Amino acid sequence: MQEFNFAILTGILSGLLTTIIYVFFYQIYEKITKPALINFLYKGVRLDGVWKGGRKSEVAEVKTLFNLKQSGFEIEGVLTAETIYIDSAQKDYSNQYKIKGQIKNNVAILNYEAISPQRTGVGVFVFQITQGGQEMSGQSIHSESTSEVAHMGKFKVERSF
Repeated sequence: MQEFNFAILTGILSGLLTTIIYVFFYQIYEKITKPALINFLYKGVRLDGVWKGGRKSEVAEVKTLFNLKQSGFEIEGVLTAETIYIDSAQKDYSNQYKIKGQIKNNVAILNYEAISPQRTGVGVFVFQITQGGQEMSGQSIHSESTSEVAHMGKFKVERSF
């Protein structure tokens, strides 16, 4: 009976040890090996870095600062948008947004949502990458908490050195 209990205990411990080793190597693959391989194989334009730009309308000017990090086709980052109202009683404000997106065929599709829980703005940028990866221009569509209507506008950003 004692040998039987020892065999069961040995089997359980070896199963736990095998699981721990598997999870350890899986995490190394997911966090280190896979991103390095994707970056090595990716041969397109790189969007890493800081991008500045914005747009103007009759009501306000929006100045944007994109801080992007790219891993293969995937893009993540932070967007800071400063809204400056022209001849209006509305107060100027600044927001930060979390960005996630992809790049395919020199087109970047960047989804964004507000970082602050007090803000609910969401949107998407669709940028054509031009000038050898030094400029992105296209459209944005976004919705704010103050209205149910989606707004669309042209946007242009340039790489900042």
